[in-house]
Amino acid sequence: MITAAAIFWGFVFPGLLVAAGLLLAGRVAIGGVLVAIGFAIAFWSLRGPAEFPPTNAVQWLFWLAAPVAIVSALDAFLKPPIWLRSIFLLLLLRISLRTILAPLVPASLSSEALEMWIDAGSLIALLSWLSIEDLAERAGGPTAAFMLAILCFGIGVLVATTLHIQQEGEIGISLGIMSAAAGFAAWWNRKISIARGTAQAVILLVLPLLAFGWFYSDDTLSTSQQIRAVILLAAPLAAFIGDIPGIRKSSPRIRFILRLVAVGLIVGALSGMSIADYLHTEHAAAMQGEE
Repeated sequence: MITAAAIFWGFVFPGLLVAAGLLLAGRVAIGGVLVAIGFAIAFWSLRGPAEFPPTNAVQWLFWLAAPVAIVSALDAFLKPPIWLRSIFLLLLLRISLRTILAPLVPASLSSEALEMWIDAGSLIALLSWLSIEDLAERAGGPTAAFMLAILCFGIGVLVATTLHIQQEGEIGISLGIMSAAAGFAAWWNRKISIARGTAQAVILLVLPLLAFGWFYSDDTLSTSQQIRAVILLAAPLAAFIGDIPGIRKSSPRIRFILRLVAVGLIVGALSGMSIADYLHTEHAAAMQGEE
C-alpha cells in the first residue's frame, strides 16, 4: 500500500517543484530540467532506489532523467532548429528503448522485432512531440501543458490497469501531475511555455515508461487493447480541433475548452475501458480463488 511519504514525494513535491520553478524562472525555459529532477524523485519514492549499473531494466528509467535534463537544457538555451532537435530526440529515445528492451532478446523478442519496435516507438514519440511542441509555440499559455498532462494520465492508467504494473503506472501519473503543474503555472503567467524543453522531457520519459510496461507485462494484450494504446498515443492530435475552419476564429477561451474536451474525452474513454478491464480481471481472479 502506498504511504503518505510516497504520495508527497512521488506526486505532490514534483508538481510543486515544476510549478514553483517555472513561476520563479519566468521566461527562462527550465521546465525540462525541473521535470527530469521531479521524475527522478518520483521514481525513487514510488519505485525505490536505482542501482548503477542497473540490476534490472526498469532502473534505466531513473538514470534516463540525467541525459533528458541535459538535452532539454541545450534545447532551451541554445535554441537549435527543429530538425536538429528532432535528431537529438530520436537519438536519445532510440538509445533508451534499446537499453530497456535489449534484455528481452532473444527470449521474448528477436533482433528484427526489436528494431521494428524501436523504429515504431521512435516515430510515435516524434509525432507526439512535434504535435504538442507546435501547439505550445502557436497557442501558448497552458493549452499544450494540459494536453500533455491528459496524455500522461492516460498512459499511467494504462500501465497500472491493463498492463498490471502498478508502480510504473504511478510514475506516469506523476508525470501527468508535473505537466498539469506546468499548465497552471502558464495559466498564472502567460509568458511561460512548455515549448523548448519541457514537452520534450516529458515525451522522452513517458514513452520509455510505456515501452517498459508494454514489453515486461505478464499479460497478453488483446487486439482491442493494443488498438486502444495506439489511439491513446495519438490523442493529442485531437487538440487541433481548435484550428479547423469555423472554430479558428473563435475566442482563445472557446478554442482552449474545445481542445481540452476533445483530448479529454478520448483519453477518458480509453482510461475508463482500461479500468473496466482491470476490474473485470480482478473479479474473475477473485471468483476463481473462491472455487
